[in-house]
Order: sequence, then C-alpha cells, then structure tokens
Amino acid sequence: MTSDSPPTKRRKFEALNDAQLRAWIRAGEAIVRADGRGLTFSLSKAGTAVWSLRYRFGGRAREVTLGRYPEMGLALARTEALRLLLEVGKGIDVAIAKQEAKKEAARRWTFERLFDDFLQKRSGDYRPNTLDEIKRYAVKDILPRIGSMHADAITPA
Repeated sequence: MTSDSPPTKRRKFEALNDAQLRAWIRAGEAIVRADGRGLTFSLSKAGTAVWSLRYRFGGRAREVTLGRYPEMGLALARTEALRLLLEVGKGIDVAIAKQEAKKEAARRWTFERLFDDFLQKRSGDYRPNTLDEIKRYAVKDILPRIGSMHADAITPA
C-alpha cells in the first residue's frame, strides 16, 4: 500500500468473552457468533450452547462439533479449535476423523460393557428386587452367551 492510496476498510473483529456468552444464554434467543479462526458459538432456541469449528477441506465447507458450553469453556474451545486446525493443515479432515473414531469406539463395546453401563446409569430406576432379578438373569443366562460379543454385532435374531 502506498501513502497515496486510501486505507482499506476492515471490519472490526471482537473476540467473544464469557460475560457475552452468559448474557446470550440468559436471553434465550438462538444465535450463532464467530470467535475467530473458525471457532463458532451456537445457541439454540432450546438453550443448548455448542462450540463448533468451521473450516474448509478439499474446497468444501466442513464443520465439527467441539463440545457444549459451559462444560467446555471458552479457553478450552479455543485451544481445541487450534489443535484441530493444525490437524487440518496436515491434511486430515477432522470431521471425518471424529466420525470414524466414534464408530471405532462403538465397535469396541462388548455386550457386557454395555450392560455394565446400563446398570450404572439406570439402576436407580428399578426397585432393589427387580434390579437383583435383572442382574441374576444376565449373569446366569445372557452374559455367558453374548457378553464377549461386540455390541454392534448383536442383532434381535
């Protein structure tokens, strides 16, 4: 730029801050706001606040969810977004990689692990006698037959 040319207009960019995020959540209106470098904060009408990373890969617009706010704070979201952008720079489509990792994790779950997870999360929904009966039936009849099978290989038949 020479000294004779007029200055170019640049849109002033303001990074997000926690006070803004909390105010938007209190307001309860659906919004989408960028923090910079592809990091985006989205708030649904239902009140779900989510961080995502928008990037381009192979000429196509892509997006990957990073986590929910406030479980994932602003600083952690920025760090994670930067880490993923470095992966994109290495030629990795991070959205596809995340999908594949989820599929692989699902394949690693055995029926026994799935049953243990069920007991841990839902045991409070049953009376003690009913819970004992479920456990007895599983240990005696189900787990010896299919407990070691991968959960995704089990069908109703």
